[in-house]
Amino acid sequence: MPPLDNLSQSKSFSMSLAAYSSSSIFFFGLLLFPAFSAGQCGFVDRDGQIVVKPVYDSVHSFTMGYAAVEKNGKWGYIRVNGDVTIQPQFESADYFSDGLAAVSIKEEGQLKFGFIDKRGHFMIPPSYSQVGWFEDGMAPVWFGKAFEDTSSGRPLWGFIDRAGAVVVIPKFNYAQSFSGGFAGVKVGDKWTFINQSGKMISKPRFDAVFPFAEGVARVKLGKHWGFLGTDGTFTIKPSFANVSDFSCGLACVVSHRGIISVVDRSGKIRFETNNSPSDFSEGLARVGGENGGFVDSSGKLVIKSQITLPFRDFHEGLAAIGKEGRFGFIDSRGKVAIPPRFADVLDFSESRAAFSLKPMKWTAEIIDLDGR
Repeated sequence: MPPLDNLSQSKSFSMSLAAYSSSSIFFFGLLLFPAFSAGQCGFVDRDGQIVVKPVYDSVHSFTMGYAAVEKNGKWGYIRVNGDVTIQPQFESADYFSDGLAAVSIKEEGQLKFGFIDKRGHFMIPPSYSQVGWFEDGMAPVWFGKAFEDTSSGRPLWGFIDRAGAVVVIPKFNYAQSFSGGFAGVKVGDKWTFINQSGKMISKPRFDAVFPFAEGVARVKLGKHWGFLGTDGTFTIKPSFANVSDFSCGLACVVSHRGIISVVDRSGKIRFETNNSPSDFSEGLARVGGENGGFVDSSGKLVIKSQITLPFRDFHEGLAAIGKEGRFGFIDSRGKVAIPPRFADVLDFSESRAAFSLKPMKWTAEIIDLDGR
């Protein structure tokens, strides 16, 4: 649950099209392996059998049964069986969400974004300078010079529906995609949130906002961070130097004196720590590196780091650990479940985890929860 720095809000919803490089993602039994063979990417199933040959320069994970793939600088889409359903032709391609995917083409040297369906047909023409993704039937779009802020001359953001109709008129200097029924919007140099009808839940007064998580959103007021509820009132008043999102009902906060605490939804301090914990996963959070281990929600150190160094969160009852340059897994009691014998491992998903025997050399090798 490491507190985030005051990042640019554009990072929270701009089209990030970089390929995965160190994560395992299952979808309908498929596991994504980036840089699978000689720098090429493909897919294997949960038993390590090649389903899609490694012939792509870059790939995204599967969503809604489709994955974006890059070949020779152009992006298209494949199905879970490897069939190319949309030939590589776009400058960029995002995930499918609400049945549509944002893609871009180059027009007179400028990128123009629109949305395609699963057949590759443009349902919303590529006429926008930037776009977010569809969520709850709406997506933020940057209208370009057609709508400009009269004071600054900068184009404005609004929201469209899946038919391309404007549902929230362009009046924002920036807009995030919807999350949990609300979207962050910037008016002038201040932020607030709108609901799905386009109504602001508070006056634009925040210096930074992050999407809602577990019913609350991180907001910054001046130099102080706090948490905002969906009704536009503070659930925890801004008084901290930094905060993290809530995870399993808990969040990490840092006071202006540098004291790190974990609080519940009411703002009550559950425990203090010398090291910023990770997000809670399966009831446990990592703290402290070699001198730490895993703590429970009360802050009790339930797994102490000794000769092994915990470096990943728990997934499906196991957490990856390292020892003398080799990696394995421990269970929730701190017992070694799979001895450290791999050069690297990925987290478990659907009872499978990928591993490598040589550093930075990933092949189609997979273990189950018993290490077989």
